[in-house]
Amino acid sequence: MNKSITPTDLFLGILALLLISVSFYQTWLGLEQIFGPASFIIALVLSLLLLFLCWMLRNAKLEGKPTGSLVGIYIFIASFCFIANFNALYTRFMRTDIYTTELRDIDKSYTDLENNVESKLSYKYNKETTQNIEIKKKQLIEQIKDPGNLGIGTRAQSLIKDIEKLTGQKVDLLTPVVNDYEDLAERMGKQIDNIISDLSPDERSLKTDLDNAAVKWDKKIQDLLILPKKEQDEKSQALIDESLSEYNKLGNRAQTVLGK
Repeated sequence: MNKSITPTDLFLGILALLLISVSFYQTWLGLEQIFGPASFIIALVLSLLLLFLCWMLRNAKLEGKPTGSLVGIYIFIASFCFIANFNALYTRFMRTDIYTTELRDIDKSYTDLENNVESKLSYKYNKETTQNIEIKKKQLIEQIKDPGNLGIGTRAQSLIKDIEKLTGQKVDLLTPVVNDYEDLAERMGKQIDNIISDLSPDERSLKTDLDNAAVKWDKKIQDLLILPKKEQDEKSQALIDESLSEYNKLGNRAQTVLGK
């Protein structure tokens, strides 16, 4: 039995070292989503175990000892690394699709939260009329802010007349302050909310903030989704974190104001 290291052993050792080094890096990336900073240590331990088992398998073969148990342990650890490697590669190549799906889910979550809050609020009109007024109000707000036709133009006046027909009440035509049409749109929206609702100050404030947040994040998400793939990947995570943070705050606030 010759235990000296041959050129073949040296070549295979270097090859194993290179392959396991790549596996270490991919395992680290794949586990990072689950274990965070600890993933580096876990990946390093797994990679060192694989190298050690390669050495043990070589010695067992040279000594004529059975290698079944060592191979079983190696396969078990390698399988764990394979799953982590696959997760890293899948995330890398499918990152844009994953981000897009998550962003669309967040956008839908805001809509669902709006609908849930709406269902718990008290209004002066029946559900169908209230929903129609809400649709017209949102269209009016967007129309007032439209860069191509800022303010209360012909289309905005038409929407106001529709709202007046639905409510049976007069809607005052407010004016912008220092050409601030965002503010004008918000004040017109609040005026319509006051006409149709019997809400407490907290409920009214919640509804306004939720409506504004839903419009804001819908626009930001749609604007991001039309960017080139590279820019989407770079900006998506920050947008996801920010939008989810505000969503959670609004959701907790809704539970406080309206109950579960």
